Amino acid sequence: MDKLSCLTCQISLPSTTHQREHYKSEWHLYNLKRKLNQLKSITEDEFNQIKIKHTMDVGQGQKENSNESTFYCDVCGKNFVNQKAFKQHNASNKHVRQMAIAARLLNRYNHNQQKTKSRDKEQQPEEENKDEEFNESDWEEMDSDEEILETIPIDECLFCSHHSTDIESNLTHMATIHSFFIPDLEYCIDVKGLLLYLGTKIAHGHCCLWCSDNGKTFSSTKSTQQHMIDVGHTKIIFHNRTESLLEFEDFYDYSSSYPNDSKPKEEDDDEVDLNVLDDDNYQLRLPSGAIIGHRSLMIYYKQKLPPQQKQLVPVDRSKNRELMNKIQRGYRMLGWNGSCANGSTGQQFARDIQYMNRLKYKMELRLGQKSNQTKQTHFRCQMGFK
Repeated sequence: MDKLSCLTCQISLPSTTHQREHYKSEWHLYNLKRKLNQLKSITEDEFNQIKIKHTMDVGQGQKENSNESTFYCDVCGKNFVNQKAFKQHNASNKHVRQMAIAARLLNRYNHNQQKTKSRDKEQQPEEENKDEEFNESDWEEMDSDEEILETIPIDECLFCSHHSTDIESNLTHMATIHSFFIPDLEYCIDVKGLLLYLGTKIAHGHCCLWCSDNGKTFSSTKSTQQHMIDVGHTKIIFHNRTESLLEFEDFYDYSSSYPNDSKPKEEDDDEVDLNVLDDDNYQLRLPSGAIIGHRSLMIYYKQKLPPQQKQLVPVDRSKNRELMNKIQRGYRMLGWNGSCANGSTGQQFARDIQYMNRLKYKMELRLGQKSNQTKQTHFRCQMGFK
C-alpha cells in the first residue's frame, strides 16, 4: 500500500486516519496560511516554538495590563497612566487656572442658591396665609414663546467672566479690555435692554455679535465668547448693514436727527407710495439707496429677517438719559468722539427707519382691511345706502 503525503507540510502519513487528523491540526492550517502568502512551510518543531513564544507574550501583556492603574482629573477631564504624570499635571499652570475657574463658578452657584433660599423663606409666610383652593381651570400653560431665555446679566462682561458692580463699570471694562463700544450711543434709548438682548444672543443663541448673519452658531456660551476674543469680533455689526436697522430698531430713536424734526406731524400725513417694488416684486429700495430683498431669495441675498421683538425691560427715559451721559463721559475719556459726529450716517439711518415704519403701517392697514372683507362672509357693506 502506497504511503500518503501532505504536499503543504512536506511529510508522509501512514494511513488515512493520520491524514485526516493532520489536516485538522494547527500546524497544517498555519502552513496553508503561509502558502497563501507565498511563504515557505515550516516544520512541526518550528511551529511549536512559535506557539510557545506567542503564548508567553500574551500572558506577559495581560499581566502588565492587570497591574496598570489610571488616574483621572475631574476638573480637566484627562486620564493619566501613572501617578508621576498625574502629579505633574496637578502642578501645571493650566490645571491651576481650571481649578480657579471651577472654584469661582462654584462660589457663584452657592451664592445664587443662598439668594434663592432666602427669597423662598420670605415668600413662604405669604403663601401660608393664602387659603384659596386652586382648580385645574386656574392653571395656565406657558407658550413656547414665553419661556425664560438664558442671558448674561447687565453687570457681567459679554466676552469673559468678569463681574462688575454696576453697568457703567461693566461698559468701561468692555471698552478698555475688549474695545467694545455701543454704536450711536447718543441715539440709544434703552442701554440696559440692548445689553440684555446681546447677552441673550450670546448665552441662548450662541451667536457671534459680528458674524451671526451667516447663520453660524457655537456649542456653548464659552466657545462663542472665545471665538469673539480670538478673531476680534467683540463689536456689533451695525453700520452699512440693512439688517441692523431691523434688529436694533427697538433700542434706538433717530427722531432727533430727522431732516424736518420741527414738523413731525406733517410727515406722518405724507402719502407713501406702496408701488416702490421692482418689476418682479422682489426688492424694496429705501431713500438712502439701500435695497431690501424678498425673503424667498434669502439664499441669494443672505438676509436674516428677525421676528418682531418685544421690549425686554420698561424704559425710563430720565434714568436712561442719566445712564447714557455717564457712559458717554467714560467713552470720551477713552478717546471716543461719537459714532455719528458728522450727522450724515445718523440722518441716513433715521430716514430709512422712518420710511420703513410708515410703509409697514400702510401695508398692515391694507392687509387688515383685506382680511376683514374676505374672512367675514356675512359682512355686507352699508356704505352708499340712504
